[in-house]
Amino acid sequence: MDKIAIEFDIGIGRRIKMVLAIIDLGSNSIRMDIVEIDEKTGSHRYIERCRDMARLSEGMNLDGNLQPEAIDRTISALREFKKIMKEK
Repeated sequence: MDKIAIEFDIGIGRRIKMVLAIIDLGSNSIRMDIVEIDEKTGSHRYIERCRDMARLSEGMNLDGNLQPEAIDRTISALREFKKIMKEK
């Protein structure tokens, strides 16, 4: 599983909290967790948890090539996740 972390800063001056968006892109579903981490204590809390059944592997042929419709669904889901991330 590949995971990509996107970091946002919260606060003024010295960063107090960090917000991370973690995306897990699987063969059937895409998940995104957005967490806020307190850098002083190391504690974290979930801000948002999202999931989309993009079915990326649906219709994959014997050569392992992905189908255009599955790619389009996945890209659409990632765009929605991006919108959610920007709101946080």
